[in-house]
Amino acid sequence: MKKFLTTFEFHCGGYSQVVYNTVEANDLEEAESIFRDYLSNYYGKDNLDSVEGDLYTYHIGEVMAEFCGVREMSGEEIIEAIKI
Repeated sequence: MKKFLTTFEFHCGGYSQVVYNTVEANDLEEAESIFRDYLSNYYGKDNLDSVEGDLYTYHIGEVMAEFCGVREMSGEEIIEAIKI
């Protein structure tokens, strides 16, 4: 299995935050699929209102998650990418 760093931007009202996650998968396509499934349930099961491209909308449009990407990285590269 390969390691992938995934990112999305969480929006709620005037608040936004970039969120990082890691996924283990066989390839980039599988990693993106796993992560998009995760985003479909990010704000609770059955709370997804719509998906338009990379924008996932929840809770009557009050909450959004925008998929920013996924890239293959080693464990050390992931740590470097997200450390403060």
